[in-house]
Amino acid sequence: MLSIRAQQIDAFDSVDAPDFPPRMIRRLQDAFPKHCRCLGEDGILEVVDYGIRKGRDYGFTRQSSASLFSDLTLLLGRSFHADPQLPWASVILRDIAFTNELAKAQRLHAAASEYLNSVSGPAN
Repeated sequence: MLSIRAQQIDAFDSVDAPDFPPRMIRRLQDAFPKHCRCLGEDGILEVVDYGIRKGRDYGFTRQSSASLFSDLTLLLGRSFHADPQLPWASVILRDIAFTNELAKAQRLHAAASEYLNSVSGPAN
């Protein structure tokens, strides 16, 4: 029987995996084609790089968390995490009670979804 150690799983899910940025770019292009057309290839790469770099400041080292951070950067703006008009984002990201990054990311996702639904409706 094959067993995979936690370290190996972490390596596959790390934002440092070499295939992560190109996969992230393709995912953003599929999920947000209008945004990506406006940004162009260099702009999309900047969003991904920024999402990885800035997300790491908040403890996001897994691909799913960094993906969320990049998505929200694209949807809410580059400084959504510090925007006084979006105080919920900063509160969640700076909350030291979150010792698990996935729990923090899930809470951030839920709050962002609630916000976006209230602003633009469930169907956008």
